[in-house]
Amino acid sequence: MVTLYLLGRLVYRDRSPLNTIGFAALCLLAVSPRSLFDASLQMTLLAVAAIAGIATPILQNSIHPYLLASRELNLTAIDVKLPAKQAQFRETMRIFVAVFESTPCIA
Repeated sequence: MVTLYLLGRLVYRDRSPLNTIGFAALCLLAVSPRSLFDASLQMTLLAVAAIAGIATPILQNSIHPYLLASRELNLTAIDVKLPAKQAQFRETMRIFVAVFESTPCIA
């Protein structure tokens, strides 16, 4: 499943985790159709589908904007184009970096 997802990324295709899971399930079932009734395949696919279908959208809406905002912290011109919360997050991160750079390390 990870290989299919990364191959899609390699050729710059739009990657959908749920489509990748479905394709991987079809490939596994083409090789061994009886594994459809095995609990191990069912639980694996259910766990991966739950992560991809539930956790990924939650992370996209909560953490991902701040992750994007944390890039290129030294460029202050980006702050004007961002929403207020993300611009404030960037400024807070710059303050943390300045404090940690000025604090001597005790070894």
